[in-house]
Amino acid sequence: MLNEVVEGSRVEVFGDEYEVCHIDGRRLRLAAVAGGQSKYFDRVKLAALFAAETARIIYKPPNNRGSERSFLTFSDEQVRKALWRRDCIVYIDKQLGPRWGKEKVEKLLQSCDLEWRDDAARSYASVMRWRKMYREADESLTALMSREDERGPRDKRFPPEAWELFIETLAAFAANPRNLKAKTIRQAFITKALSPDFDDIVFSSDGKPPSPRTINRWLNQSDLLVRLTAKCGAKKAKKLLRAAGRSTELAETFSFLQADGNLMDILIIDPDTGEVVGRAYLTVIFDPISSCVVAFFISCAPFSACTILATLRQAITSPEDPTTSPRGVPKTLVIDNGSDYISNALRLSCFKLGLEIRCLRTGDPNGKAEIERFFREVGEFLHDLPGTTWSNPQERGDYESENLACVTLDMLRTGVSRWIEIYHRDDRGEKRRTPLALWNEFLRLNGEPTTYSAEEADILCRRQVSATVVSGRVRNNFLFWKSHLLRESEVLCREQKKKLQVEFLIDDSDLSCVFARMPGSTQIIKLDSTTPIYCTGLSSFEHDLIRERKKELIKKKDHAMSDFELYVERERLRDELIEEAKTNKRAVRRLARINESKVYERPTVREEKTGDKLAATRVELPDIEADSPVTEELSAFKIQDIADDASLYKRVHVRNVVMGES
Repeated sequence: MLNEVVEGSRVEVFGDEYEVCHIDGRRLRLAAVAGGQSKYFDRVKLAALFAAETARIIYKPPNNRGSERSFLTFSDEQVRKALWRRDCIVYIDKQLGPRWGKEKVEKLLQSCDLEWRDDAARSYASVMRWRKMYREADESLTALMSREDERGPRDKRFPPEAWELFIETLAAFAANPRNLKAKTIRQAFITKALSPDFDDIVFSSDGKPPSPRTINRWLNQSDLLVRLTAKCGAKKAKKLLRAAGRSTELAETFSFLQADGNLMDILIIDPDTGEVVGRAYLTVIFDPISSCVVAFFISCAPFSACTILATLRQAITSPEDPTTSPRGVPKTLVIDNGSDYISNALRLSCFKLGLEIRCLRTGDPNGKAEIERFFREVGEFLHDLPGTTWSNPQERGDYESENLACVTLDMLRTGVSRWIEIYHRDDRGEKRRTPLALWNEFLRLNGEPTTYSAEEADILCRRQVSATVVSGRVRNNFLFWKSHLLRESEVLCREQKKKLQVEFLIDDSDLSCVFARMPGSTQIIKLDSTTPIYCTGLSSFEHDLIRERKKELIKKKDHAMSDFELYVERERLRDELIEEAKTNKRAVRRLARINESKVYERPTVREEKTGDKLAATRVELPDIEADSPVTEELSAFKIQDIADDASLYKRVHVRNVVMGES
């Protein structure tokens, strides 16, 4: 059964359909019809699957060799040449009769119509050969077809081991693809064949190695994937040979959403220091049917469970106007196999929402081609802004991205948000309708999807941690949160000589409070931090940086640090990072990640000296709101003003312009 498989055949293996791309000695290269990278299958193992009837042939191309050749296998050029040859034979037979003379035939060929002169072979020998084949085939037109593809193999004088050694030799050139020439391949082939570790005979019967012309012919007959791998590497070769995937077939809008992240092609700066922070990360939840952007999140932090949960929190929050802001809980969320997307935090949040997660197969980006196309359009928008890095060094050329960078993180968020509003009102491709029009049609037919309030969405999209309650407190990463109601439940469990175990929910961007589910009930309670001064607006990233400093301080002081001492260390860390940011790019990036989680304001602390120690007598914590003066100023600032004339907005003046100081 396997012997009937040829290149172009379709086979089914364990229910999956594959296309045969190349047959090479002991293995076959198959590519999944649904999309993805091609893979190699061992011939012996595949034959065993055919024998066990777990693999079968679905489609076999028409035979294009021997007497069973069909017109389906011939190109228009081959048919045209065959018709010309037949007309040539009939014309000469009509003029000369059954007896042909060489001089007479050549004279007729020179005097025939110009439309016949497009064939390369017009000699007497060629015409006689055509005439003989035509008569032996009972005047069948297929006998006159050009058979360049049927030239017999010229390498039968070499054993099969020669081909295997050639493939191994070709793979060795991946490290230095510039030497991929017939001469150098032949030298490496002979060197391997004569090495003491190689026992097989790979030379011809007369003891001669393959000539450079034979090596060149083998190179053209070898697997294209092997050749491209030797030239440009395995990753690029697989990408070049991968065809586009199937189109997504869905019944309606919002049937499922796609989630993915992308590194943005623009450099952002720190609003306080004016130094370049680096490139921002964009996480998007996208509807492939209506082309609506359901939610997006721009951050300095790399892709993680925290960024995808922040995006999901925005996607399920009830909008002010459902007709202009697509939001809701879909049936399915399509993600890839990144560590941030397959985290337990995302899976548990989706489980609570009744949301099914579907992971794409590794190496199958075609499964979310629509969101990849959206990222490309975002990149085109970013290329019009100052400080863009472009898509590659060739496009960037001599453009000085760092010197022209003048966009802060908040300005970038505002600009992308406004661009998405325009994107939603623009006709999309073949649909010839705007994304908002498709979304509103979905609302009219199906009603508004399930959404949650901002408070409910905040609780649902958090990382879940298990802990034992001790003195009404729970602990995680050397931080404590407390609740009186939790203490009462703990006392009841202690009377029964049991420990109280609870699941509590953490937001890694704000550790000032957590939420816990009471055991045996559906009640959700709020737990406040035992160190409120320190934890106000504190992120897990900043806390980890402070913990490194705290280890040494605890050794020196020989006691645990108080809330105020932790706050002082937090302020010192910020001041040190601001100072290091002048010379260290890594410090600039850390400072940007610390500042982006919440709008941070320093608490007002009254201090008085008691001997050599500082005692905090009164602490006033400000209310941190999203609509702070800084945020309002950044929102009011038009990013297009920068795009119009980048030379007017140097990095050193950006902060003054945004804050209204100049």
